[in-house]
Amino acid sequence: MQTSRVLRSPLLPQAFVAFALLAAVVLTGPARADQPGWPRQFDSSSGSFVIYQPQPEDLAGDILVSRAAFSLQKNGDANPIFGVLWFNERIQIDRDSSTVTAREFDVTKVRLPGITTAEASDYERRIEREATQWDLSGTVEELQAGLAATEKERASIADLLNAPPRIVVSYQRAILVTYDGAPLLEPIADSRLERVTNTPYAVVFNPATRTYYLSGANLWYSARDPLGPWSEIVRPPSAVAAVVPPDTSSDDQVQGAPPRVITATEPTELVAFDGAPQYVPLVGDQLLYVSNTESDVVREIPTQSIYVLLAGRWYRAASFDGPWSFVRSDQLPSSFRQVPVDSPKGNILASVEGTDQAEDAVADAEIPQTTAIQRSDNSFHVEYDGDPQFEPIEGTNLQYVTNTDAEVIFADGRYYACDQGVWYIADSPYGPWSVSDTRPIGIDDIPSSCPVYNVSYAYIYDATPTIVYVGYVPGYLGCYPYYGTVVYGTGYHYPAWRHRHYYSRPCTWGYYPRYNPWLSR
Repeated sequence: MQTSRVLRSPLLPQAFVAFALLAAVVLTGPARADQPGWPRQFDSSSGSFVIYQPQPEDLAGDILVSRAAFSLQKNGDANPIFGVLWFNERIQIDRDSSTVTAREFDVTKVRLPGITTAEASDYERRIEREATQWDLSGTVEELQAGLAATEKERASIADLLNAPPRIVVSYQRAILVTYDGAPLLEPIADSRLERVTNTPYAVVFNPATRTYYLSGANLWYSARDPLGPWSEIVRPPSAVAAVVPPDTSSDDQVQGAPPRVITATEPTELVAFDGAPQYVPLVGDQLLYVSNTESDVVREIPTQSIYVLLAGRWYRAASFDGPWSFVRSDQLPSSFRQVPVDSPKGNILASVEGTDQAEDAVADAEIPQTTAIQRSDNSFHVEYDGDPQFEPIEGTNLQYVTNTDAEVIFADGRYYACDQGVWYIADSPYGPWSVSDTRPIGIDDIPSSCPVYNVSYAYIYDATPTIVYVGYVPGYLGCYPYYGTVVYGTGYHYPAWRHRHYYSRPCTWGYYPRYNPWLSR
C-alpha cells in the first residue's frame, strides 16, 4: 500500500506520480545548424513543418534507420508542437570521395502529441513527398559521427545500475517510509514543531513531548523514534495537524485495519501482501500472479521462480526470502509475452521486451515536452548553502555545483543552469541568469553515475530573436529506454548535500513508480 501523505520535498522524484516512460532524443536545432541543409522547412495545408538534423540509429547493409525531431505549426496556432519521426533510407557509400548518397526516403512512424492514427499517416505521406526534393547526400565522416553518437547514448543507458535494492516482503498490509540516511530535523516556520527533512513523507516532531507524528492519508501514527515502531492514533494534536496539508484524495483513503509502518534509511522497496500470497492463473500452465498485493508479482510454474517488477526492472528469486537478482526484460521467459492484454496484469506487458505494448511505450517516449520561453525571462535565480562548491564530472571537462538544489554546471568559462527543462547561462554562478539558446559542450558525455545526468535530456530545439523553443524527454525526469522497455531511475544512490541545508538528489527506490499503459505514462 502506498498511502503516506507527502510534504513538499525535493527528495520526491518529479516523475513519481506520472511515470512517463519516455526515451531520449539526441537532436537539437541550433547545435547542428552548422551542417548545411538543416533544418528543412515546408508548408502544407496542415501547417508548417520543420524537420531538424536527423540522428542515424542503425546501419544494416545499405539500409540506414534514423530518427529526427520535427515541429508542426498548425494554421492559427501561436506556437509549434514538437514530435519525432523515424525513417529508413537506402544509401550508397563511395569511400573514394567520402560521400553518402541516400534514396527511397520512407517514413515508418510519426509521434506527435494529440494526433490520430489517420493524421500520423497523413503526415508520413506529406514528409515523404517533400523529401523526394531534398538532397540527402552527406559524408562518410558525418555518418560515422552520427552512429558513434548513438552508440555513446546507448552506452550511457547500458551503464544504469540494476543491482536490487533491499526488498522487504511483508505478509500484512504495510506502508514504506523512506529516509535518505539518518533522519534530519529542521524547524517548521511559524511553529514550535520540527519536520524530518530528508524524507518526502509528512513526519513531524514535537520537541515538547519528544513525539513524532506520521500522516498517512486518513490515518495518523505516532512514535518515540522516527524509525519506529509506529502506532496508530485517532488524531494528532491540533498544532501538528495544522502544519500538514490535508489529503483530500478519495483514492488514498485507507479502509479496514491500519497498515503497518516500515521504515528504511537505505534504498529499499516494499512488497506487501494482505495475508499469505494468493495465486491466480495468468498464462496457461506457465505463469501465476499474486492477487492480494499492489505489487506486480509473478511465479513461473516450470521453475517455481518468483519475479517482481520494481521501477520497470524485473528481479527474480527462488523464494520471497531472496536473494534477488536482476533479469533484463529481453531475457525473460517467453511466457511473459503471452500475458493477456485484458488480464489484471496486462500492465506488465509494457515491461516485457518484444511486446507491442513495450514498443509503443518506447516510441511514445520519444515525444518531447516543449515550451516557448521568452529570451527576456530573467526570473531564474540560484541559492547556495555557502559559497558554490564545484565537483568535476568524470569523463568530461565539466563541473557541477553540489551545494544547491539547482542544477548548475561550469563549462568553457561560463555557468549554465537547467531548471524545469530550460537552459540558462551566466558569467557568474550568482547570475544574473538569462535564457540560453545553446547547451554546454560535452553535456551528452555526462555519465549516469553523476547526479546531474538528467540534464543531458533537456534540449534546445529552435530559437528566434525573441523566443527559444526548449524541451525535454522523460530521461530528464528519470525515465530511460533499456533493452526494449523503459525503466525508472538510474539505480544509483547519489549523496545528498548536508550542511546548514539539506539538498536531495534524484533517487530510484522507495516510491514504487509504475507505468500506466492506458495513459502512456
